[in-house]
Amino acid sequence: MRRIEKVKRFFTNVPTLCIKNETVEAKNTYKSIRLLHVLIGDHLYFLIDGKVDHLLYINENDKLTIDGTHENTCLQYFGRVIFVDDDLVVKQIQAKLLDGNAAVHTNQLISYKIFYLANATATWIIDQQVAYTYHFAAIA
Repeated sequence: MRRIEKVKRFFTNVPTLCIKNETVEAKNTYKSIRLLHVLIGDHLYFLIDGKVDHLLYINENDKLTIDGTHENTCLQYFGRVIFVDDDLVVKQIQAKLLDGNAAVHTNQLISYKIFYLANATATWIIDQQVAYTYHFAAIA
């Protein structure tokens, strides 16, 4: 818990984003939140208003969205890699990288792990196999 608090303090300058709340009404409603992502071990966790939430992805419009489709789960965002790990059996999960390459996994237990290295190399581990090694330029 101390580490989470330490990381929270470190990310005090994370910009406020908009989260789409699908559960309130059918129409689109937005509320302001603060996004924190915490790397603990090999897992990246999202902290939203002090709570951990896994059902997230960031779309091309850079809006944080609650969704169950798990599309676009790896995108460059302020030089960091954002991804989803929900440890559930999903019928179809699409991992889409910035260069357009995609991999579709059907009816499997998908286990995501990421190693975010100082040399701007991100390696995806899917079902204990190296799926991607993705290089990107960090944003200053």
